[in-house]
Amino acid sequence: MCLTRIIRKILRRLGYDIHRLPVANLTLRDLEFDLPFLVPRKPATIIDVGANKGQTIDLVQRALKDPIIISFEANPQVSKVLREKYAAAGVQVENSAVGSTHGTVEFGITENDELSSVLELSRTAGNPFAQTKTNLRVKVPVITLDKYCEEQKVQRIDLLKSDVQGYDLEVLKGAASLLAAKRIEVIIVEVNFIQLYENQCDFGQIERWLAAYAYRLYGFYEVVRDSHRINWATACFGK
Repeated sequence: MCLTRIIRKILRRLGYDIHRLPVANLTLRDLEFDLPFLVPRKPATIIDVGANKGQTIDLVQRALKDPIIISFEANPQVSKVLREKYAAAGVQVENSAVGSTHGTVEFGITENDELSSVLELSRTAGNPFAQTKTNLRVKVPVITLDKYCEEQKVQRIDLLKSDVQGYDLEVLKGAASLLAAKRIEVIIVEVNFIQLYENQCDFGQIERWLAAYAYRLYGFYEVVRDSHRINWATACFGK
């Protein structure tokens, strides 16, 4: 048995593994490591839809040099905290939902605010968050990325991230003109493989929508499993 196989066997017993990189410079596993290769332009313009506590802002600031970040967060209280937290770093925080139309939409704020969404949580037995309470539903403004970028004169998006709890297809529908013009370079979007929300989109709908604009799947990051089954993951698409 060669040395590599012996080392791999030992590592697997310890819960680790060795893999050859499938694409030069890309792990297709570690998003923070891959971002500088996926988003090489400097300074990169990042649109962060569903900012929550700023997880993606922190990730991008660690991985990229001096990125220009525009974040959208529908929860008014969380949005206010984000503005204060990242004001010195120059992050632009918009207190708005993002969707396929303009106007207002009802937004449900849950006791675990990471699960807050325009959509209602599914109460089915297969949902690990079925018992999570919705504390409040508030009306919030909703805007499309096409309109926002037109008004703010955003010419190019190097990275679009969407994590809006099952509402992500609406975000992408509202970016149809940007997608058609190939003004978005890379897209990372949370995809669900189990029902977490009522009327949520699924991976197939997102994949088909982006494929119609010639965006193809690069791979999955941040995969969350329940035993052998994938529950949700971050899907990465590019031109």
